[in-house]
Amino acid sequence: WKQNKYIQHLFNPIEVNAVKIYPDSSIKASIDAMADKRLKYQYTDHFILNLKYIFVYNSQELNRRKNFTFFRANIETAGNFLYLTKKLFDDKKNPEGDYEVFNLIYSQYARFELELRRYIYFNRTNNLVLRTSGGWGIPYGNSKQLPYEKSFISGGTNDIRAWRLRTLGPGSYYDTIIENFDRVGDISIKFNIEHRFQIYKFLHGAFFVDAGNIWLNKPNIQFPEGEFSINKLIPQIAIGSGFGLRLDLNFFIVRIDAAIPVKDPSKPKGYQWVINDAKLSSVVFNFGIGYPF
Repeated sequence: WKQNKYIQHLFNPIEVNAVKIYPDSSIKASIDAMADKRLKYQYTDHFILNLKYIFVYNSQELNRRKNFTFFRANIETAGNFLYLTKKLFDDKKNPEGDYEVFNLIYSQYARFELELRRYIYFNRTNNLVLRTSGGWGIPYGNSKQLPYEKSFISGGTNDIRAWRLRTLGPGSYYDTIIENFDRVGDISIKFNIEHRFQIYKFLHGAFFVDAGNIWLNKPNIQFPEGEFSINKLIPQIAIGSGFGLRLDLNFFIVRIDAAIPVKDPSKPKGYQWVINDAKLSSVVFNFGIGYPF
Protein backbone atom coordinates (compact mmCIF):
# COMPACT_ATOMS: atom_id res chain seq x y z
CA TRP A 1 0.00 0.00 0.00
CA LYS A 2 1.05 3.62 -0.59
CA GLN A 3 1.29 5.92 2.38
CA ASN A 4 1.72 8.98 0.19
CA LYS A 5 3.31 10.09 -3.08
CA TYR A 6 6.79 8.95 -2.06
CA ILE A 7 6.38 6.21 0.56
CA GLN A 8 5.28 2.64 -0.11
CA HIS A 9 4.94 -0.39 2.18
CA LEU A 10 4.98 -4.02 1.08
CA PHE A 11 4.09 -6.83 3.45
CA ASN A 12 4.17 -10.52 2.57
CA PRO A 13 2.56 -12.34 5.53
CA ILE A 14 3.62 -15.72 4.21
CA GLU A 15 6.11 -17.10 1.70
CA VAL A 16 6.75 -20.80 1.25
CA ASN A 17 9.86 -22.37 -0.30
CA ALA A 18 10.69 -26.06 -0.42
CA VAL A 19 14.19 -26.81 -1.73
CA LYS A 20 15.11 -30.33 -2.79
CA ILE A 21 18.67 -31.10 -3.91
CA TYR A 22 19.21 -33.70 -6.64
CA PRO A 23 23.01 -34.13 -6.79
CA ASP A 24 24.74 -36.62 -9.06
CA SER A 25 26.94 -39.27 -7.48
CA SER A 26 30.16 -37.25 -7.57
CA ILE A 27 28.57 -34.14 -6.06
CA LYS A 28 26.84 -36.23 -3.40
CA ALA A 29 30.15 -37.81 -2.45
CA SER A 30 31.71 -34.35 -2.15
CA ILE A 31 28.85 -33.12 0.04
CA ASP A 32 28.98 -36.17 2.30
CA ALA A 33 32.75 -35.73 2.69
CA MET A 34 32.50 -32.08 3.73
CA ALA A 35 33.95 -31.61 7.19
CA ASP A 36 32.58 -28.07 7.31
CA LYS A 37 28.96 -28.24 8.51
CA ARG A 38 28.33 -24.76 7.12
CA LEU A 39 28.91 -25.92 3.55
CA LYS A 40 27.11 -29.21 4.06
CA TYR A 41 24.05 -27.43 5.44
CA GLN A 42 23.85 -25.21 2.35
CA TYR A 43 23.54 -28.28 0.12
CA THR A 44 20.88 -29.98 2.23
CA ASP A 45 17.15 -30.23 1.46
CA HIS A 46 15.27 -27.57 3.44
CA PHE A 47 11.94 -25.83 3.91
CA ILE A 48 11.40 -22.08 4.40
CA LEU A 49 8.26 -20.48 5.84
CA ASN A 50 8.89 -16.75 6.16
CA LEU A 51 7.30 -13.33 6.28
CA LYS A 52 8.75 -10.13 4.83
CA TYR A 53 8.22 -6.40 5.21
CA ILE A 54 9.65 -3.83 2.76
CA PHE A 55 9.70 -0.05 3.20
CA VAL A 56 10.37 2.09 0.10
CA TYR A 57 10.93 5.83 -0.17
CA ASN A 58 11.27 7.16 -3.73
CA SER A 59 11.17 10.91 -4.49
CA GLN A 60 11.51 10.41 -8.27
CA GLU A 61 8.97 12.22 -10.41
CA LEU A 62 8.08 10.53 -13.68
CA ASN A 63 9.12 12.28 -16.90
CA ARG A 64 11.15 14.84 -14.95
CA ARG A 65 14.95 14.78 -14.81
CA LYS A 66 15.61 16.22 -11.38
CA ASN A 67 17.61 15.08 -8.37
CA PHE A 68 15.91 12.38 -6.32
CA THR A 69 16.54 9.83 -3.57
CA PHE A 70 15.61 6.16 -3.37
CA PHE A 71 15.67 4.22 -0.08
CA ARG A 72 14.64 0.63 0.57
CA ALA A 73 14.66 -1.41 3.81
CA ASN A 74 13.79 -5.13 4.05
CA ILE A 75 13.11 -7.18 7.16
CA GLU A 76 12.56 -10.93 6.79
CA THR A 77 12.11 -13.65 9.40
CA ALA A 78 11.59 -17.37 8.93
CA GLY A 79 10.83 -20.46 10.99
CA ASN A 80 9.55 -18.86 14.19
CA PHE A 81 5.97 -20.10 13.84
CA LEU A 82 7.15 -23.62 12.98
CA TYR A 83 9.61 -23.62 15.88
CA LEU A 84 6.88 -22.61 18.34
CA THR A 85 4.49 -25.23 16.91
CA LYS A 86 7.09 -27.97 17.18
CA LYS A 87 7.96 -27.01 20.73
CA LEU A 88 4.32 -27.08 21.81
CA PHE A 89 2.96 -30.12 19.94
CA ASP A 90 5.76 -32.27 18.52
CA ASP A 91 9.08 -31.84 20.29
CA LYS A 92 10.79 -34.56 18.24
CA LYS A 93 14.02 -34.03 16.33
CA ASN A 94 15.80 -36.00 13.60
CA PRO A 95 19.05 -37.93 14.34
CA GLU A 96 21.08 -34.77 13.56
CA GLY A 97 19.16 -32.80 16.20
CA ASP A 98 17.02 -30.71 13.84
CA TYR A 99 13.27 -30.22 13.69
CA GLU A 100 11.61 -31.18 10.38
CA VAL A 101 8.40 -30.45 8.51
CA PHE A 102 7.32 -32.62 5.56
CA ASN A 103 10.58 -34.54 6.13
CA LEU A 104 12.58 -31.37 5.41
CA ILE A 105 14.67 -29.37 7.86
CA TYR A 106 13.08 -25.95 8.13
CA SER A 107 15.18 -22.80 8.23
CA GLN A 108 15.04 -20.26 11.03
CA TYR A 109 16.71 -16.87 10.62
CA ALA A 110 16.33 -13.07 10.57
CA ARG A 111 17.58 -11.10 7.59
CA PHE A 112 17.95 -7.33 7.15
CA GLU A 113 18.79 -5.28 4.04
CA LEU A 114 19.21 -1.55 3.39
CA GLU A 115 19.82 0.33 0.14
CA LEU A 116 20.21 4.06 -0.40
CA ARG A 117 20.64 5.76 -3.79
CA ARG A 118 21.04 9.41 -4.75
CA TYR A 119 20.57 10.55 -8.36
CA ILE A 120 22.13 13.91 -9.24
CA TYR A 121 21.36 15.49 -12.66
CA PHE A 122 23.82 17.98 -14.13
CA ASN A 123 21.71 18.31 -17.26
CA ARG A 124 19.30 16.22 -19.34
CA THR A 125 21.94 13.72 -20.50
CA ASN A 126 24.55 13.89 -17.75
CA ASN A 127 24.02 12.56 -14.24
CA LEU A 128 25.77 11.01 -11.23
CA VAL A 129 24.42 8.09 -9.22
CA LEU A 130 25.61 7.20 -5.70
CA ARG A 131 24.55 3.95 -4.03
CA THR A 132 25.29 2.26 -0.73
CA SER A 133 23.77 -1.01 0.43
CA GLY A 134 24.20 -3.51 3.21
CA GLY A 135 22.71 -6.65 4.65
CA TRP A 136 22.95 -8.96 7.64
CA GLY A 137 21.56 -12.45 8.10
CA ILE A 138 21.36 -14.18 11.49
CA PRO A 139 20.58 -17.91 11.67
CA TYR A 140 19.30 -19.22 15.00
CA GLY A 141 17.10 -21.88 16.56
CA ASN A 142 16.71 -24.67 14.00
CA SER A 143 19.38 -23.27 11.65
CA LYS A 144 23.14 -23.37 11.98
CA GLN A 145 23.65 -21.34 8.78
CA LEU A 146 21.63 -19.19 6.42
CA PRO A 147 20.10 -21.11 3.51
CA TYR A 148 22.25 -20.80 0.40
CA GLU A 149 19.64 -18.78 -1.50
CA LYS A 150 19.23 -16.34 1.42
CA SER A 151 22.98 -15.74 1.86
CA PHE A 152 24.72 -12.68 0.40
CA ILE A 153 26.93 -12.86 -2.68
CA SER A 154 29.36 -10.47 -4.29
CA GLY A 155 30.56 -9.68 -7.80
CA GLY A 156 28.60 -9.72 -11.04
CA THR A 157 26.70 -7.42 -13.36
CA ASN A 158 24.90 -5.26 -10.78
CA ASP A 159 27.39 -5.43 -7.92
CA ILE A 160 31.19 -5.15 -7.85
CA ARG A 161 31.76 -5.58 -11.56
CA ALA A 162 35.51 -6.20 -11.48
CA TRP A 163 34.77 -9.68 -10.05
CA ARG A 164 32.56 -12.31 -11.59
CA LEU A 165 29.46 -13.43 -9.71
CA ARG A 166 30.28 -15.32 -6.46
CA THR A 167 34.05 -14.97 -6.86
CA LEU A 168 34.72 -12.27 -4.23
CA GLY A 169 35.03 -12.84 -0.48
CA PRO A 170 34.24 -13.67 2.14
CA GLY A 171 36.59 -11.13 3.75
CA SER A 172 40.18 -11.58 2.60
CA TYR A 173 39.80 -15.31 2.02
CA TYR A 174 41.93 -16.59 -0.86
CA ASP A 175 40.63 -19.62 -2.74
CA THR A 176 43.61 -21.81 -3.68
CA ILE A 177 41.55 -24.51 -5.41
CA ILE A 178 39.07 -22.30 -7.31
CA GLU A 179 35.87 -23.64 -5.74
CA ASN A 180 33.79 -20.53 -6.25
CA PHE A 181 30.38 -22.17 -5.95
CA ASP A 182 30.22 -21.58 -2.19
CA ARG A 183 31.36 -17.94 -2.01
CA VAL A 184 28.49 -16.66 0.12
CA GLY A 185 28.35 -14.62 3.31
CA ASP A 186 26.16 -13.53 6.22
CA ILE A 187 27.07 -9.82 5.98
CA SER A 188 27.28 -7.54 2.94
CA ILE A 189 28.50 -3.94 2.55
CA LYS A 190 28.65 -2.27 -0.88
CA PHE A 191 29.34 1.20 -2.31
CA ASN A 192 28.93 2.32 -5.93
CA ILE A 193 29.39 5.57 -7.82
CA GLU A 194 28.59 5.91 -11.52
CA HIS A 195 28.82 8.93 -13.85
CA ARG A 196 26.45 8.51 -16.81
CA PHE A 197 26.58 10.67 -19.93
CA GLN A 198 25.50 10.76 -23.55
CA ILE A 199 28.09 10.03 -26.25
CA TYR A 200 25.95 10.29 -29.39
CA LYS A 201 22.16 10.11 -29.64
CA PHE A 202 21.17 6.64 -28.36
CA LEU A 203 24.77 5.71 -27.40
CA HIS A 204 25.60 6.47 -23.77
CA GLY A 205 28.65 5.87 -21.60
CA ALA A 206 29.51 5.56 -17.92
CA PHE A 207 32.53 5.65 -15.64
CA PHE A 208 32.09 3.77 -12.39
CA VAL A 209 33.80 2.72 -9.16
CA ASP A 210 32.46 -0.20 -7.08
CA ALA A 211 33.60 -1.18 -3.59
CA GLY A 212 32.59 -3.64 -0.88
CA ASN A 213 32.65 -7.29 0.15
CA ILE A 214 30.81 -10.03 2.02
CA TRP A 215 31.73 -11.61 5.37
CA LEU A 216 30.81 -14.48 7.69
CA ASN A 217 29.32 -13.94 11.14
CA LYS A 218 31.85 -16.25 12.79
CA PRO A 219 35.37 -17.58 12.07
CA ASN A 220 35.39 -20.65 9.85
CA ILE A 221 38.37 -22.93 9.30
CA GLN A 222 37.27 -23.49 5.70
CA PHE A 223 37.41 -19.73 5.00
CA PRO A 224 40.29 -18.21 6.98
CA GLU A 225 40.03 -14.41 7.34
CA GLY A 226 36.44 -14.60 6.11
CA GLU A 227 34.75 -13.42 9.31
CA PHE A 228 33.64 -9.84 9.88
CA SER A 229 35.80 -7.66 12.12
CA ILE A 230 35.48 -3.89 12.43
CA ASN A 231 39.28 -3.65 12.76
CA LYS A 232 39.73 -5.39 9.38
CA LEU A 233 36.86 -3.70 7.57
CA ILE A 234 38.84 -1.19 5.51
CA PRO A 235 41.65 -3.60 4.46
CA GLN A 236 39.02 -6.15 3.39
CA ILE A 237 37.09 -3.77 1.14
CA ALA A 238 37.54 -4.66 -2.54
CA ILE A 239 37.61 -1.87 -5.13
CA GLY A 240 37.01 -2.12 -8.86
CA SER A 241 36.61 0.47 -11.59
CA GLY A 242 35.67 0.58 -15.24
CA PHE A 243 33.84 2.01 -18.22
CA GLY A 244 30.53 1.01 -19.77
CA LEU A 245 28.60 1.51 -23.00
CA ARG A 246 24.78 1.61 -23.05
CA LEU A 247 22.41 1.51 -26.01
CA ASP A 248 19.30 3.46 -25.04
CA LEU A 249 16.55 1.97 -27.22
CA ASN A 250 13.81 3.88 -25.35
CA PHE A 251 11.86 0.76 -24.29
CA PHE A 252 14.94 -0.88 -22.75
CA ILE A 253 18.70 -0.38 -22.34
CA VAL A 254 21.42 -2.80 -23.44
CA ARG A 255 24.51 -2.48 -21.24
CA ILE A 256 28.11 -3.66 -21.55
CA ASP A 257 30.53 -2.83 -18.71
CA ALA A 258 34.27 -3.52 -18.62
CA ALA A 259 35.93 -3.41 -15.18
CA ILE A 260 39.30 -4.19 -13.59
CA PRO A 261 40.24 -4.81 -9.95
CA VAL A 262 41.91 -1.85 -8.24
CA LYS A 263 42.26 -3.29 -4.72
CA ASP A 264 42.05 -7.04 -4.05
CA PRO A 265 41.62 -7.94 -0.34
CA SER A 266 42.61 -11.57 -0.98
CA LYS A 267 46.19 -10.48 -1.74
CA PRO A 268 48.81 -10.32 1.04
CA LYS A 269 49.18 -7.10 3.00
CA GLY A 270 51.23 -4.61 1.00
CA TYR A 271 50.20 -6.15 -2.34
CA GLN A 272 46.46 -5.46 -2.31
CA TRP A 273 46.60 -2.48 -4.69
CA VAL A 274 46.71 -4.42 -7.95
CA ILE A 275 45.91 -1.64 -10.42
CA ASN A 276 49.58 -1.28 -11.43
CA ASP A 277 49.66 -4.96 -12.39
CA ALA A 278 46.49 -4.76 -14.50
CA LYS A 279 46.60 -6.29 -17.97
CA LEU A 280 44.12 -7.18 -20.68
CA SER A 281 43.32 -10.52 -19.06
CA SER A 282 42.34 -8.65 -15.86
CA VAL A 283 39.34 -7.04 -17.57
CA VAL A 284 35.96 -8.48 -16.60
CA PHE A 285 33.11 -7.89 -19.06
CA ASN A 286 29.50 -7.70 -17.86
CA PHE A 287 26.40 -7.77 -20.05
CA GLY A 288 23.05 -6.59 -18.75
CA ILE A 289 19.63 -5.24 -19.62
CA GLY A 290 18.82 -1.98 -17.90
CA TYR A 291 20.94 0.07 -15.52
CA PRO A 292 22.66 -1.73 -12.62
CA PHE A 293 20.91 0.62 -10.15
